[in-house]
Amino acid sequence: MCWRHVRQRRWRSMRKARDAAGVPHSAGRTIIASGLVRLEFPDGWLDFDLQLVQELLHALNERLLPIVQSLDPEFADMIGDYDSADQLVGVAFATAQVYIGSAARRHRVTKDKALSVGREHSSGATLVQMINHGANFWKHADEWDWQSPDKRRTVIVDMLERVGVSEDDYVLSSLLAKLLEPEAIDLRRLGPLLEQWRQALELAYPTGSSG
Repeated sequence: MCWRHVRQRRWRSMRKARDAAGVPHSAGRTIIASGLVRLEFPDGWLDFDLQLVQELLHALNERLLPIVQSLDPEFADMIGDYDSADQLVGVAFATAQVYIGSAARRHRVTKDKALSVGREHSSGATLVQMINHGANFWKHADEWDWQSPDKRRTVIVDMLERVGVSEDDYVLSSLLAKLLEPEAIDLRRLGPLLEQWRQALELAYPTGSSG
């Protein structure tokens, strides 16, 4: 499906949302910028892209939870359960990373600045930095020559070590556990974290300002 059709479907969804809420069409405005879609009102806004991310996280979590709940440490390695869980977490991180990049562009701020905003882990890394590095690890780890220097790998591995994850672990599952601690592993919890980060980004870099 081309972007024009996606946009048309989003417009129809947003009109339905406004009508269902009884909101006059003159009461707010719809913004589509850099792939980020939201319905904005004087007292707040609805983020349809985040809603889509949350739906994807829910679907991924439906696949992940049965694996986590049935893990048998004696046999999980043998039958690939840990690998399956890591792949699902990697997809979730990459989904969140796309949203983070779109929101940064929407606020006309560099991604590095956007990643420095919001809640921090006890290590000092922001939660969105952990998500971003997790996504990059999932996308690129199989490309790396671990015997040769690599700047991107060094940055990611350094962050992993800061938060207490070893590159010899099942990295992405371990990173998710660190990200959500002390809560249990649940990919759906990434949605509220992204929403809190987006609100912090809005305060730090109001729409229309430049960072």
